[in-house]
Amino acid sequence: MSNQIHPTAHVSKDARIGEGTQIGANSYVGEGVVMGAHCKVGQNVSIGAKVALGDAVIVEDGADVLGPAWIEDGAHLYQGVRLGDELQCGKAGEGTTIILHGSQIMDGARIARGVKVGPKAMVRPSAHVVEDVKTGWVVSGDPAKLIFILDVEGATI
Repeated sequence: MSNQIHPTAHVSKDARIGEGTQIGANSYVGEGVVMGAHCKVGQNVSIGAKVALGDAVIVEDGADVLGPAWIEDGAHLYQGVRLGDELQCGKAGEGTTIILHGSQIMDGARIARGVKVGPKAMVRPSAHVVEDVKTGWVVSGDPAKLIFILDVEGATI
């Protein structure tokens, strides 16, 4: 299966795009970006330099992914998510933002730079995450707080 890159999308010459990946209209993929196979990038998405996406990652319309960031297989960034934000408290401003496999970052959520979101965690819509989120946690609010823990085998609490 070949890649489907919309003619209005800008993909840096040195970006590496995995097989079967789709990139939507008016999206930007920056220098040194690495995308696994079968990723789906919506319209008006910006993926900055030094970002790596695993296989089957979904980045919906209007999302903004600032590097450095590491997003593992099967993660889903919903509409209007901002990853790697320079929020003013917690861990903001340092390190690589990490989203582990199967995590869901819901519409309009903001994740501070340097925050790690554990496997199969969920960040609820419009949450502002400034601290790490553990495996299976569901967080919400500004700043985001634990609201419950999903029943995830092997969860670290």
